[in-house]
Amino acid sequence: MKININHNNAKLSHLFSITVALIMCLMAVGSVEDTDSSPPIEGKLGQPIQTGDYEIVVSGLNVVPIVGNQLLGQKLPSTGGAFITVNWSYKNITKKPLSSWSNPDVVLIDPNGAEYEPDAEATILYASSNNDDEKVFSNLNPGITVSGTGKIYEVSKDLCTADGWKVKIKADKTVIFPAKIKSFQEQLGDTLKMFNKK
Repeated sequence: MKININHNNAKLSHLFSITVALIMCLMAVGSVEDTDSSPPIEGKLGQPIQTGDYEIVVSGLNVVPIVGNQLLGQKLPSTGGAFITVNWSYKNITKKPLSSWSNPDVVLIDPNGAEYEPDAEATILYASSNNDDEKVFSNLNPGITVSGTGKIYEVSKDLCTADGWKVKIKADKTVIFPAKIKSFQEQLGDTLKMFNKK
């Protein structure tokens, strides 16, 4: 019996793409509306901010050279582009479950004020290869933190080193975190420092 692996991988990749598109459509329908008219809360990287329903922490922005794995497929950024991940977490600080349809949304804002939405396919590939635990279809119970949530954005390589990036989290209140994108070399240096301390 001869098995055509390329044909099977193509079927798996096609099925995965359809599933990703369906999930993203469902998420878009239930995304958080920006109904809060109060001014945004100013946050700082690595420090928790409470909005009323959530405690939110943005830990950083990093360049990701490639997303995915060999099973589900891999994706490179477009020519002239770079993948940026927003690493953040959120915790339900209420006394009731919060609907998955009201989970916070993340928007990346460049130094020129342009807003970026996550790249759906890259985000799913990144999440699946990093064992992300974001609640997509289930409610978030009181006291539960969803961590390691990495949204992937594709931005111009030319802007990656510029100062003035921001992360906007839209939840029951809007929070703005000033941020700087760490290059792959800076991330590697941080990792080496961590291992040298041990």
